Amino acid sequence: MSGFSMVSMRSWIAGVVLMMALFGCATIPRFPRENPYGTLEGATVGEIVHVPTGIKVTKAQLLDVISGSRIIYVGETHDNVCAHQVQLEIFKGLAERFPGKVALGMEVFQRSYQEAMDQWSRGELSEREFLKRSGWYSNWGMDYGYYRAILEYIREGHIPLLALNASAELVKEVRRHGLDGLSKDWQNRLPDMDLSDPHHRKLVEAFYQAHPPTSAKSFDAFYQVYVLWDETMAETVANYLATEEGRHKKVVVLAGGNHIRYGFGIPRRAFRRLPVAYTIVLPMEASIPEDKKDRLMEVNLPDIPLAPADFYWMVAYKDLKRKRVRLGLMFEESNGNLKVTKVVDGSLAAAAGVQPGDILVSLDGEGLSEFFDLLYLLSQKRPGDVGRLVIQRGNESLEMTLRFKSSQ
Repeated sequence: MSGFSMVSMRSWIAGVVLMMALFGCATIPRFPRENPYGTLEGATVGEIVHVPTGIKVTKAQLLDVISGSRIIYVGETHDNVCAHQVQLEIFKGLAERFPGKVALGMEVFQRSYQEAMDQWSRGELSEREFLKRSGWYSNWGMDYGYYRAILEYIREGHIPLLALNASAELVKEVRRHGLDGLSKDWQNRLPDMDLSDPHHRKLVEAFYQAHPPTSAKSFDAFYQVYVLWDETMAETVANYLATEEGRHKKVVVLAGGNHIRYGFGIPRRAFRRLPVAYTIVLPMEASIPEDKKDRLMEVNLPDIPLAPADFYWMVAYKDLKRKRVRLGLMFEESNGNLKVTKVVDGSLAAAAGVQPGDILVSLDGEGLSEFFDLLYLLSQKRPGDVGRLVIQRGNESLEMTLRFKSSQ
């Protein structure tokens, strides 16, 4: 990626690395492909397996079973289109069976942005406004295309949308100081924290040892942050279901598979707060394509005396196959302006004649005043597209034609 200042880049990358480096889209854990009634090897895409019995069911039968739950947890591999399609199928099936009685909770949003969730559900925001007000690029950073269909369904149906996760500010404080070193003010913002679950700790530690994040000072420091994520999401779900608005509703929770696998991440912590029936559905890659096998992570898994889920839904593994474009420049954001600080030799920006010191004014008539503006507009471009970039150089306004190329 390019087109942002060094300061903005560092803060953006820090947020993305913190959220996804260990349990995110970059790696897929090698879990045993077995259940108590035999191996899942040979299971085909589209098959749905009831894990405790090994019995295969149809989608309609799955919906019959999970309809008895107040909370339905559906996992994801963040960069697998097929996993998100399963999430949408399950959510639509429940929303059609229980019109007006189902809400959606998502790990990808921090709950300090709940106002943007409400505005989106009411249909008051465009996609661009929503991504900006929800902190999408600064807090999550995955291609929005993976989640677009789900979120469009929410807006079209005016369905309640819950931002589940902890704020970046609170996570930063816990990472920096640890739970014991927090000021009283920050301690008061913590959810009720339970770090005593031995199975949860052993599994997280296995992943940590296989792929330790460079940002973590120690496993204990990382584990506190990981529990903070799970406890915050659990608290958000339980609190909503206890409100007047939520007490007659079901909540479908979409989160990374390792936040719900075995039930001791979000599910057990939500049950501690509000004991209601829940179901765990995990989209499970039936096979990994050759070009994705470098994302597999070898993990020395501990013995865990629990079923990993109630259902596996076997899926293929596909990404968006969308090539990113770039300008090839760096800039600083100051007083509503994007000022170019560096132009990469041989880049599109260099070929167009952009120079250090230029002010980026607009792209295709859309004003550029902050990091988000350029990042969003570039995300809409594909190799071969043409763009009109307007810059300010001293007292002169210049327009340049850009023909975008792949960044890969």
